[in-house]
Amino acid sequence: MDARLPFIWFVVPDKDDAAFMEKYEFVRKVGREHVGKYSFVLVDGKTQSRQVTHLGFEVDKLPGILATDRLRYMMAQEITEDNLRQFIEDYAAGKIEPTLKSEDVPKPEDFEAASVKPVVSKTWKDVVYDEKRDVLVKFYAEWCAHCKALAPDYLKVAEDLVSVRDKLYVAEMNYPENELKENLPIQGFPALIFFPAASKDNFIVYDGDRSVGSILQFIQKHKSFDWEMPDDAKEVLTAYEEEMEKKKSQPGAMFADEDDEEQEDPEVVLKKLEEARKRATERAGAKEEEDQKDEL
Repeated sequence: MDARLPFIWFVVPDKDDAAFMEKYEFVRKVGREHVGKYSFVLVDGKTQSRQVTHLGFEVDKLPGILATDRLRYMMAQEITEDNLRQFIEDYAAGKIEPTLKSEDVPKPEDFEAASVKPVVSKTWKDVVYDEKRDVLVKFYAEWCAHCKALAPDYLKVAEDLVSVRDKLYVAEMNYPENELKENLPIQGFPALIFFPAASKDNFIVYDGDRSVGSILQFIQKHKSFDWEMPDDAKEVLTAYEEEMEKKKSQPGAMFADEDDEEQEDPEVVLKKLEEARKRATERAGAKEEEDQKDEL
């Protein structure tokens, strides 16, 4: 099995069921024909139920086939030799839409009431790619201590800018629980990315400190529309900019702050996005269940 290749997973209810495995012997045949292009892997629903669930299947609804690279691509057709060949061909040609992991869509009233707008995979395009608004998105993980530390300041930013929400959304996404087709440059948590109203693909990655003033300054610099900072936000922004000017006039002060920020930052808690997403499925149980996997 070559982990550098895309994976084709054949998930079966019981690999020891000889009659069943004989019926689907053609999967092994197709797998042998694609050596060097794909890594074909057999997963046993009887002994590897956790892996089955992680791949997106239900144990009582097997067999199933899917391809994985950074994302997951389910085979929807009946599993026959011809359909499997067509599935692989369509996957290679980019004709199959990925099956994206997503949290539940927030209730409209909850979304409307929230100062920080919750975004999930299923609402990503509708919310973030709305050309009527700029959107600042915080990507976080529930287990991330630095995300928890940023939360009240990020909420403060959203509350101070609530009066301009017709032009700007301050939003957040629980990234490990929501997959996106876009391969965003997220290398750790929290990560803030600004999506301009008329140019969503030309997003801007935030690289400042985690203070309210710094985030407001970032928004002020990149906003697409001509609106005035509300009074509360303007007061915080002005104080921040004055403090930065003072530090610039003090030899070594700015460098000292940068060192402090570096010390406060955690080591990257998520490997680079390409590796994390590309091998997300393969890694889940790679250490605990590797000896249970059978190559086709």
